Amino acid sequence: MLSFLKDLLCKNPLPNQESFSYINMNQAYYPACEVVLYKNKQEFKYTFIIDSGADISLVPKSIGEQLELKKGQLRYLGGISGRMGYYINQVQAEIAGKQFKMELAWATKDTVPLLLGRKSVFKNFKICFNEKKKTVFFS
Repeated sequence: MLSFLKDLLCKNPLPNQESFSYINMNQAYYPACEVVLYKNKQEFKYTFIIDSGADISLVPKSIGEQLELKKGQLRYLGGISGRMGYYINQVQAEIAGKQFKMELAWATKDTVPLLLGRKSVFKNFKICFNEKKKTVFFS
C-alpha cells in the first residue's frame, strides 16, 4: 500500500484518540460528539451532530441566549429547512480534550439542531467515521 494512503485509514486505536457514538434521531443515526463551550469560565457541554457538509457550526437561539452570545450583523443562510438568520460569534471550545477558538453561527430560530461544521474545527483534528460501528474518532 502506498504510504500516503496509510494515513487516510482510520486505525483503531490512534494515539490521543477519543471516540463518540452516533446518536439516534427520528429513527436515523448521525455522527455526533460532545463539545464543551466556555463562557466566563463556565463550561457548557452539548452534543453536536457532525456535519461535514456544513461550512460553519450552528447553535439554536436558546443555546446562544444561554451562552450570552452577541448579536452583530444579521446574516442569512439557506438550507434544507429554508432561509434563516444568524449571527457570527467566536467561542472557546473543547473537543476530545483539545481547546480551540471556534466560529459559531447563532441561529435566530430554535428549530435547528446543534451542528458541528468544518470551519475552525476540522483543521484541528483527524476525524474518522466508522459507519458500520456507528462511531466517530477524533485524534
